[in-house]
Amino acid sequence: MRAHLPPGRAHFRRQVIVGSYIVDFCDLGARLIVEIDGNQHGEPDARQRDQIRDAFLRNQSFRVLRFSNADVQQQINVVLDTILAALDRSGPHSLDDPHP
Repeated sequence: MRAHLPPGRAHFRRQVIVGSYIVDFCDLGARLIVEIDGNQHGEPDARQRDQIRDAFLRNQSFRVLRFSNADVQQQINVVLDTILAALDRSGPHSLDDPHP
């Protein structure tokens, strides 16, 4: 089982400041942000805040991927494959949109 992304494919930093937000992981060169969300992100107020935050980040030309803690713990290979696919894409579009 893969425990991390292959070397040379990405350079993610933890806890990166973007505007007034601190994002979980960010590859500045790829303009890709990865957020790992706990259960509290499923609450209506939190979902609305996340939508506002993601819109701001997209406006700054970042793509945003969100995964739940459970996804990371139980399906790490799927999470890593999704991140690798996003790194292979070009252009600043939202990965939340199924039709980028």
